[in-house]
Amino acid sequence: MDLFKKGLAAYLVGISMVTAAHFILSSFYPDGLDAGQLWDILNPLMAVATVAVMAVHWVRKHRLDSGSQDGITREYLEANIAFYAAALLTVWLFWNWFDAIAAGGEQQGQTHRILWTLIDPLFIILVGVTGCHVWRNASRQ
Repeated sequence: MDLFKKGLAAYLVGISMVTAAHFILSSFYPDGLDAGQLWDILNPLMAVATVAVMAVHWVRKHRLDSGSQDGITREYLEANIAFYAAALLTVWLFWNWFDAIAAGGEQQGQTHRILWTLIDPLFIILVGVTGCHVWRNASRQ
């Protein structure tokens, strides 16, 4: 199980780093390299990572909710904030990605195109932090 968790953690941190690099550096790509085509490759990988992040934080929240609780603790706040941030990311990413697929990418409306500037940084931070959390806790439970 440790190997699976560490593999998942490595995938999450890796896709977070690749997305961050592409998000930040895409303005500097040469004319022959289409940044949109790279997003077409990254989006399915991001979707898999988002589902994994949602599952990790759902399990974490569920474990805390089912155990005895002595009020609001730091762990309780971390678990709930991460869970609801993951839920927000999941809804935004899939809604926008499916719209991009349906619209053919370049034809996507201005609102949807602007929303990517919120989705991508949230993805980078949340997926990266979740990957680190999973790596740290791989040998526990």
